[in-house]
Amino acid sequence: MFFVFSAILFGAAHAANAPDINWSLSFDDKEVFYAFFKKMDTDRDYRQLAAARVTTIWCDGANWSGKEKVDRIPPQIGFLINLEWLELAENRISQLPSQIEFLRKLKVLNLNHNLLTEIPPEVEYLSSLESFSVASNQIKRVTEKISHLIKLEYFFLNSNLLTSLPAGMGGLSSLKELDVSNNQLTTLPKTLPKTRAKLNNLTSINCMQNPNLKIPKELQFLIDEEIIYLEN
Repeated sequence: MFFVFSAILFGAAHAANAPDINWSLSFDDKEVFYAFFKKMDTDRDYRQLAAARVTTIWCDGANWSGKEKVDRIPPQIGFLINLEWLELAENRISQLPSQIEFLRKLKVLNLNHNLLTEIPPEVEYLSSLESFSVASNQIKRVTEKISHLIKLEYFFLNSNLLTSLPAGMGGLSSLKELDVSNNQLTTLPKTLPKTRAKLNNLTSINCMQNPNLKIPKELQFLIDEEIIYLEN
Protein backbone atom coordinates (compact mmCIF):
# COMPACT_ATOMS: atom_id res chain seq x y z
CA MET A 1 0.00 0.00 0.00
CA PHE A 2 2.87 2.37 0.72
CA PHE A 3 4.97 1.87 -2.36
CA VAL A 4 4.98 1.51 -6.11
CA PHE A 5 8.27 -0.29 -6.60
CA SER A 6 10.22 0.66 -9.68
CA ALA A 7 10.93 -2.40 -11.76
CA ILE A 8 13.67 -0.57 -13.59
CA LEU A 9 15.68 0.78 -10.68
CA PHE A 10 18.09 2.48 -13.03
CA GLY A 11 19.35 -0.80 -14.53
CA ALA A 12 21.96 -0.67 -11.88
CA ALA A 13 22.83 2.87 -11.08
CA HIS A 14 25.04 3.23 -14.09
CA ALA A 15 22.33 3.85 -16.69
CA ALA A 16 23.10 6.80 -18.92
CA ASN A 17 19.68 8.33 -18.31
CA ALA A 18 17.32 7.91 -15.38
CA PRO A 19 14.00 6.27 -16.33
CA ASP A 20 11.21 8.73 -16.98
CA ILE A 21 8.88 7.47 -14.24
CA ASN A 22 7.65 8.52 -10.82
CA TRP A 23 10.04 6.82 -8.46
CA SER A 24 9.43 4.80 -5.39
CA LEU A 25 12.78 3.12 -4.99
CA SER A 26 13.46 -0.16 -3.22
CA PHE A 27 17.06 -1.23 -2.67
CA ASP A 28 18.14 -4.77 -1.88
CA ASP A 29 21.87 -4.03 -2.04
CA LYS A 30 23.76 -1.30 -0.18
CA GLU A 31 26.19 -0.78 -3.06
CA VAL A 32 23.32 0.08 -5.39
CA PHE A 33 21.97 2.38 -2.66
CA TYR A 34 25.29 4.23 -2.50
CA ALA A 35 25.64 4.24 -6.31
CA PHE A 36 22.30 6.02 -6.60
CA PHE A 37 23.54 8.90 -4.44
CA LYS A 38 26.92 8.98 -6.19
CA LYS A 39 25.22 9.31 -9.56
CA MET A 40 23.18 12.22 -8.23
CA ASP A 41 26.43 13.86 -7.15
CA THR A 42 28.10 13.53 -10.56
CA ASP A 43 25.20 13.76 -13.04
CA ARG A 44 23.27 17.01 -12.84
CA ASP A 45 20.39 15.85 -15.08
CA TYR A 46 19.98 12.67 -13.06
CA ARG A 47 20.01 14.70 -9.84
CA GLN A 48 17.34 17.09 -11.10
CA LEU A 49 15.09 14.24 -12.17
CA ALA A 50 15.57 12.41 -8.88
CA ALA A 51 14.83 15.60 -6.94
CA ALA A 52 11.61 16.07 -8.88
CA ARG A 53 10.37 12.49 -8.83
CA VAL A 54 11.60 10.42 -5.87
CA THR A 55 9.01 10.26 -3.09
CA THR A 56 9.87 6.96 -1.37
CA ILE A 57 13.12 5.20 -0.52
CA TRP A 58 12.91 1.72 0.98
CA CYS A 59 16.16 0.20 2.21
CA ASP A 60 15.29 -2.12 5.09
CA GLY A 61 18.25 -4.30 6.08
CA ALA A 62 16.28 -6.87 8.11
CA ASN A 63 17.34 -9.77 5.90
CA TRP A 64 20.92 -8.63 5.28
CA SER A 65 24.07 -9.74 7.04
CA GLY A 66 26.08 -7.19 9.03
CA LYS A 67 28.49 -6.34 6.22
CA GLU A 68 25.61 -5.83 3.79
CA LYS A 69 23.86 -3.23 5.93
CA VAL A 70 23.87 0.49 5.20
CA ASP A 71 26.19 2.32 7.65
CA ARG A 72 25.71 5.91 6.50
CA ILE A 73 23.22 8.18 4.79
CA PRO A 74 25.05 10.08 2.04
CA PRO A 75 24.78 13.89 2.23
CA GLN A 76 23.20 13.87 -1.24
CA ILE A 77 19.97 12.84 0.52
CA GLY A 78 19.40 16.59 0.78
CA PHE A 79 18.75 16.81 -2.97
CA LEU A 80 15.55 14.73 -2.61
CA ILE A 81 13.31 17.64 -1.73
CA ASN A 82 10.10 15.74 -2.61
CA LEU A 83 10.90 12.68 -0.51
CA GLU A 84 7.93 11.69 1.69
CA TRP A 85 8.91 8.27 3.03
CA LEU A 86 12.39 7.14 4.10
CA GLU A 87 12.67 3.57 5.34
CA LEU A 88 16.12 2.62 6.71
CA ALA A 89 15.33 0.24 9.55
CA GLU A 90 17.60 -2.66 10.51
CA ASN A 91 20.86 -1.11 9.33
CA ARG A 92 24.03 0.21 11.02
CA ILE A 93 23.54 3.97 10.74
CA SER A 94 25.18 5.88 13.61
CA GLN A 95 24.38 9.47 12.65
CA LEU A 96 22.20 11.56 10.38
CA PRO A 97 23.75 14.00 7.90
CA SER A 98 22.96 17.66 8.43
CA GLN A 99 21.50 17.75 4.90
CA ILE A 100 18.46 15.88 6.18
CA GLU A 101 17.09 19.31 7.07
CA PHE A 102 16.18 19.86 3.41
CA LEU A 103 13.58 17.05 3.43
CA ARG A 104 10.72 19.43 4.18
CA LYS A 105 8.07 17.12 2.66
CA LEU A 106 9.16 13.99 4.56
CA LYS A 107 6.19 12.41 6.36
CA VAL A 108 7.58 9.06 7.52
CA LEU A 109 11.11 8.38 8.80
CA ASN A 110 11.91 4.89 10.06
CA LEU A 111 15.35 4.32 11.59
CA ASN A 112 14.46 1.51 13.98
CA HIS A 113 17.26 -0.91 14.86
CA ASN A 114 20.27 1.20 13.97
CA LEU A 115 23.19 2.65 15.99
CA LEU A 116 22.07 6.24 16.57
CA THR A 117 23.14 7.85 19.84
CA GLU A 118 21.18 11.09 19.52
CA ILE A 119 18.48 12.85 17.55
CA PRO A 120 20.26 15.84 16.02
CA PRO A 121 18.80 19.37 15.92
CA GLU A 122 18.44 19.27 12.12
CA VAL A 123 15.26 17.23 12.53
CA GLU A 124 13.51 20.45 13.56
CA TYR A 125 13.26 21.34 9.87
CA LEU A 126 11.27 18.21 8.98
CA SER A 127 8.09 20.24 9.21
CA SER A 128 5.85 17.66 7.48
CA LEU A 129 6.95 14.69 9.59
CA GLU A 130 4.03 12.62 10.90
CA SER A 131 5.71 9.37 11.98
CA PHE A 132 9.23 9.16 13.44
CA SER A 133 10.59 5.75 14.47
CA VAL A 134 13.97 5.39 16.18
CA ALA A 135 13.28 2.40 18.40
CA SER A 136 16.11 0.01 19.31
CA ASN A 137 19.03 2.37 18.85
CA GLN A 138 21.45 3.72 21.47
CA ILE A 139 19.89 7.15 21.86
CA LYS A 140 20.79 9.02 25.03
CA ARG A 141 19.50 12.44 24.08
CA VAL A 142 16.60 14.03 22.21
CA THR A 143 17.06 17.60 21.03
CA GLU A 144 14.87 20.32 22.58
CA LYS A 145 14.05 21.38 19.04
CA ILE A 146 11.88 18.31 18.66
CA SER A 147 9.03 20.66 19.60
CA HIS A 148 9.18 22.14 16.09
CA LEU A 149 7.62 18.96 14.65
CA ILE A 150 4.09 20.25 15.03
CA LYS A 151 2.62 17.64 12.63
CA LEU A 152 4.21 14.66 14.37
CA GLU A 153 1.57 12.08 15.36
CA TYR A 154 3.58 8.93 16.11
CA PHE A 155 6.94 8.98 17.89
CA PHE A 156 8.68 5.70 18.74
CA LEU A 157 11.67 5.99 21.08
CA ASN A 158 11.38 2.63 22.80
CA SER A 159 14.41 0.47 23.60
CA ASN A 160 17.04 3.17 23.81
CA LEU A 161 19.21 4.62 26.62
CA LEU A 162 17.15 7.66 27.55
CA THR A 163 17.23 8.91 31.13
CA SER A 164 15.16 12.03 30.44
CA LEU A 165 13.03 13.70 27.81
CA PRO A 166 13.27 17.37 26.79
CA ALA A 167 10.67 19.92 27.82
CA GLY A 168 10.08 20.44 24.10
CA MET A 169 8.07 17.20 24.03
CA GLY A 170 5.18 19.22 25.36
CA GLY A 171 5.14 21.24 22.14
CA LEU A 172 4.19 18.27 19.96
CA SER A 173 0.61 19.46 19.56
CA SER A 174 -0.43 16.77 17.01
CA LEU A 175 1.05 13.84 18.93
CA LYS A 176 -1.21 10.79 19.23
CA GLU A 177 1.15 8.04 20.38
CA LEU A 178 4.49 8.21 22.19
CA ASP A 179 6.43 5.06 23.01
CA VAL A 180 9.33 5.47 25.45
CA SER A 181 9.17 1.98 26.90
CA ASN A 182 12.31 0.03 27.78
CA ASN A 183 14.52 3.01 28.56
CA GLN A 184 16.10 4.36 31.76
CA LEU A 185 13.73 7.27 32.37
CA THR A 186 13.42 8.63 35.88
CA THR A 187 10.76 11.27 35.17
CA LEU A 188 8.64 12.83 32.41
CA PRO A 189 8.67 16.49 31.34
CA LYS A 190 6.10 18.58 33.17
CA THR A 191 5.29 20.26 29.87
CA LEU A 192 3.12 17.29 28.85
CA PRO A 193 -0.66 17.96 28.94
CA LYS A 194 -2.05 18.33 32.46
CA THR A 195 -5.76 18.63 31.70
CA ARG A 196 -8.28 17.06 29.36
CA ALA A 197 -8.63 20.38 27.51
CA LYS A 198 -4.96 20.25 26.57
CA LEU A 199 -4.84 16.63 25.48
CA ASN A 200 -5.53 17.42 21.81
CA ASN A 201 -5.03 14.10 20.00
CA LEU A 202 -2.85 12.35 22.58
CA THR A 203 -4.12 8.83 23.34
CA SER A 204 -1.09 6.83 24.52
CA ILE A 205 2.27 7.25 26.27
CA ASN A 206 3.89 3.86 26.72
CA CYS A 207 6.29 4.09 29.68
CA MET A 208 6.56 0.40 30.45
CA GLN A 209 9.94 -1.07 31.45
CA ASN A 210 11.35 2.10 32.97
CA PRO A 211 11.82 0.71 36.49
CA ASN A 212 13.02 3.97 38.08
CA LEU A 213 10.37 6.19 36.54
CA LYS A 214 8.49 8.52 38.89
CA ILE A 215 5.55 10.39 37.43
CA PRO A 216 5.36 14.04 38.55
CA LYS A 217 2.18 14.79 40.46
CA GLU A 218 1.33 17.39 37.82
CA LEU A 219 0.92 14.53 35.34
CA GLN A 220 -1.17 12.22 37.54
CA PHE A 221 -4.12 13.15 35.34
CA LEU A 222 -2.54 11.20 32.46
CA ILE A 223 -2.51 8.03 34.56
CA ASP A 224 -6.11 8.55 35.64
CA GLU A 225 -7.13 8.96 32.00
CA GLU A 226 -5.20 5.80 31.06
CA ILE A 227 -2.98 7.75 28.70
CA ILE A 228 0.24 6.73 30.47
CA TYR A 229 0.98 3.01 30.64
CA LEU A 230 3.31 2.00 33.45
CA GLU A 231 3.09 -1.75 33.90
CA ASN A 232 6.52 -3.31 33.93
